[in-house]
This record gives sequence, C-alpha cells and structure tokens, in this order.
Amino acid sequence: MGFPTREDVYSAFVELNTTTKAYTDKYGKQIEPIKENEIDMGGFVFKRKPFTKEQTDKLRGLIDSAKGLKKTDKKVAEIINEEAQAYFAGDKSLDDTCNIIQDRVTTYVNESK
Repeated sequence: MGFPTREDVYSAFVELNTTTKAYTDKYGKQIEPIKENEIDMGGFVFKRKPFTKEQTDKLRGLIDSAKGLKKTDKKVAEIINEEAQAYFAGDKSLDDTCNIIQDRVTTYVNESK
C-alpha cells in the first residue's frame, strides 16, 4: 500500500490507474482498465475504480507538498564509517565489511530496546 515517489514509477502508476481503455504498454504487456469493485480492508469498504483527473491532480499536490522526515542514528553512522574505513583501506573484503556492519548494528539496536 502506498504511492510511488520516483517520478517514472509514479507516472506509470497514474497511467495504470486512470486508463479506461485497454492498451499495450511499452514492454508489450496488455493493460486492462481497472474494473469497478469493492475492496474490504479490515471492515472499511471502498469502491475501486479508475482515478479521475481531479483525483490525480489532488494526489500530485499531496505528494508534492509532503515533507520527509530524516532521522539519523549517530551510533549507526559511526559503525558504518568505522567499518567502511577498513574496507576502503583494503584491510577487509566487501562481504566481511557488510557482515560486520550488520552484526554490530543488530547488536546495537537489540541493546537499545
């Protein structure tokens, strides 16, 4: 569930969800329009049908106005930086470095609970 935020994927999403006629996409796949139906999501029932122009405009506005939340855990960044230095110095392989980072971050997260 959700909406794509990469522009090319979002455009394909809108095209798929607004079409009212079958067409062949650029990959040769036959695309059929969405058939109206009801979807039950845990007791909330809604009717699914192709998006209108007004709906796609509103969705675009909501996505464009959304602000991301960026939160970085300094300890995780420190672990990555420490282990990456050894990799870039040629002291450890990529696989070893990734495994060590994964183990250290997992331990840190588990201890922080």
